[in-house]
Amino acid sequence: MVGVMTSMFPAQLVIRAAGATALATGSLSAYAMTTKRDFTASGGMLAAGAITLIGLSIAQLLFGGSRLNTARVFIGTMLMCVP
Repeated sequence: MVGVMTSMFPAQLVIRAAGATALATGSLSAYAMTTKRDFTASGGMLAAGAITLIGLSIAQLLFGGSRLNTARVFIGTMLMCVP
């Protein structure tokens, strides 16, 4: 299924997205393994952020607009980088 979806996009874009994902995942995993901080409280914040992203996606579907897209991408990026 992933192969079918990624075949619809240019190869360079897919490779860049995979590289950025690998870099972010690797660096955040290294941070989480080396820090003494407790990450168990992050679950509620991640759930609230996911609900916000779903709401923004529905709003963008209904109303469109580049500002909603920018807000959705920004919140999604910050949500996935929250330690």
